[in-house]
Amino acid sequence: MFRRLLVANRGEIALRIMRSARALGIECAVVYADSDRGARHVREADVALPLGGNTARDSYLSIERVVAAAEQWGADAVHPGYGFLSENAGFAVAVAQAGMVFVGPPGAVIQSMGSKETAKQLAVEAGVPVIPGSEGALTDPEALRALAADLPFPLLIKAAMGGGGRGLRRVDHPDAFAEALRSAQREALAAFGDDAMLLERFLDGCRHVEVQILADAQGTVRHLFDRDCSLQRRHQKIIEEAPAFGLTPELRERMLDDAVRLAQHIGYQNAGTVEFAVLGHEHFFLEMNTRLQVEHPVTEAVTGIDLVAWQLRIAAGETIDFEQASVRCEGHAMEARVYAEDPAARFMPSVGQIELLEWPRAARVDSGVEAGDGVTQFFDPMIAKVIAPGADRAAARARLQQALAATRIAGITTNSGYLTALLSRDDFVAGSHHTTAIDGWLPESAVGEQAAALAASVLTGTAGPGAAWSLADGFRLNQSARVRRRWVLAGDTVQVEWDGDGVQIAVATDPENVVAHSIGDVTVRAGPRGIDVLDFELDGKRYRAYRWFSQGECTVWLHGQCWRLRAVPIPLPQSLAAGGSLEVRAPMAGQLVDLRVSAGDTVAADAVVAVLEAMKMEHELRAPAGGRVAEVLAAPGDAVAADALLVTFAEE
Repeated sequence: MFRRLLVANRGEIALRIMRSARALGIECAVVYADSDRGARHVREADVALPLGGNTARDSYLSIERVVAAAEQWGADAVHPGYGFLSENAGFAVAVAQAGMVFVGPPGAVIQSMGSKETAKQLAVEAGVPVIPGSEGALTDPEALRALAADLPFPLLIKAAMGGGGRGLRRVDHPDAFAEALRSAQREALAAFGDDAMLLERFLDGCRHVEVQILADAQGTVRHLFDRDCSLQRRHQKIIEEAPAFGLTPELRERMLDDAVRLAQHIGYQNAGTVEFAVLGHEHFFLEMNTRLQVEHPVTEAVTGIDLVAWQLRIAAGETIDFEQASVRCEGHAMEARVYAEDPAARFMPSVGQIELLEWPRAARVDSGVEAGDGVTQFFDPMIAKVIAPGADRAAARARLQQALAATRIAGITTNSGYLTALLSRDDFVAGSHHTTAIDGWLPESAVGEQAAALAASVLTGTAGPGAAWSLADGFRLNQSARVRRRWVLAGDTVQVEWDGDGVQIAVATDPENVVAHSIGDVTVRAGPRGIDVLDFELDGKRYRAYRWFSQGECTVWLHGQCWRLRAVPIPLPQSLAAGGSLEVRAPMAGQLVDLRVSAGDTVAADAVVAVLEAMKMEHELRAPAGGRVAEVLAAPGDAVAADALLVTFAEE
């Protein structure tokens, strides 16, 4: 077994790899970018080696710097984790040439399966069914447009060297093809350094099912059953589960056999995943991930096999010592990816310091952060994975939902409440969802009774009856205190008025929408880490909420949802029609990759005016209202700071 292992990654996967490596008696080092100097994986490693730079391109994606760090430390092996250089054939070769072991397949195998074009050809050779579409990859836009004209719509544009949903676009109509292609090629070039594209038939309503395999250098291949990863947003997996539900025994057997046969055909080694699109009783090869998957914990939960430990053992030359018949799939497991992002703001990544962090105790949590850590714009916004096992699918779903509802994160906005709501969707509960089922879907807005409950959670115990003398803005001589507050809640400005006489609260998002609610029977008690626990009655219904105050903000957890309420002293924003001035600002630091308006242009409300690249993804910036562009203050290629003014609008 190895003596020293360099983990060429960051965050939760670096910590996950170190956990299994240390159990095997291996000393672990990590590398880090300047922006990760104080990160948790750096704090917990035996040795931390600086790479310099702030961005992934200048640090974790630099083969030269990572290999030099491994050599400097005297590593025996290098584990790439997932993402970054994990599927870079040149990196695998460079590690081997430096006299170290790459924990993964040989570079030639990575190269062949990293190209969707070559992988598709190899699948055909192995007798594995593939999706109808283009036979080869192309870079010329005119050639791709000509090919698209001969294919039925909708279709998929896929980066030949892509993965993780990047460089992937669905196109429903020929008129949208050119813009979708430009966007896909731009994103693929930035992520993979290659803008070659494939076109494929779009399988409407299909599921995404994958098979986990292990293969040693002696030619032994074993499958560890399957996973379903169909719940996706923008082609990014959100909730995964094992085993895949609703498969007939015959379909499952065919997929498992195809995955093993493909791995044997290409001479695969180490852990890998063969991904399929499933439509009815048919399955089609999608791609092979030649690395550890983000969702590997659900397979570990149902098989009891430590995938990282086996990666290290196989890389060290050991043979797989168990028979296929001995691999059992018992129970069910689900995993939810917790991202630092704001669903109410079109899932824009949330940058800042994590002020409060409390994970559930009844679930496995693989996390790369702790309270006090910062989330930057430089890397993927995933901060943790919550994994819940159960005796069956219903039990695993219920346990995961409870675990997410018990998660407490403040200081940044996360998608934990969105995940909780997803688990309650009728199609997910029934197992009838597919890869595009949640496109454009959001839980119901908090405005209304939910907003009243949230406002009550904020004000109860701080501005209720009897608190008038402690409120500088609520005191009225010979009358009860009246307190007015405005909060930004889920993108809406909510005005709250608390009248001590009637113990009532009015919530208004506009002058015509004012509703009174009665509040009574309130109890407040202090919980751990400064979290208040509130039980109160609102319009005859009982509520329990949790709240946490910090720097003009209140975070409230209620009914499995999490809301950040920020106090605002300003009036409700005016529209352009009323003569107001609106603008588009950068929601976070990044690079402006596309600008679609010029001064003097007239745009419609919600029209895309610019595209910002940050946290490895492209983010569309839209006009807040219809009107005329007054000034454009940036250009494509510019690096812009958070809150930088990009476009202003004038009264029409």
